[in-house]
Amino acid sequence: MLYIDIEKGEDIFGHDGKSTPPINTAIRINPISGDGIIVLETGHTELATRIASDWVFLETGKTDTLLFPMLLGKMTKIIFTGILIITVLVIAIGFRRQRNINAANQVLH
Repeated sequence: MLYIDIEKGEDIFGHDGKSTPPINTAIRINPISGDGIIVLETGHTELATRIASDWVFLETGKTDTLLFPMLLGKMTKIIFTGILIITVLVIAIGFRRQRNINAANQVLH
């Protein structure tokens, strides 16, 4: 699999595999520098891919093709949770201000 275009028509390439739960694997190779990473791990279905994808980012400064979709679901949950919290706070502040305005109007009358 090609993970990210680096330069001169070259791509970081490799493969991910899993035999859940016992073993999860990932390999990435940079053909220009000759550097690479091999990850063999147990216990977490995404850890090998995450470590290898982080290596790609450190090597190139670019996010590889697996890391962004892997994090998209988590980012979406965080964004929606933030929107929900902001909405609840805005409504609560609005009600509190309205109550303060009504109380001030009753004092004036």
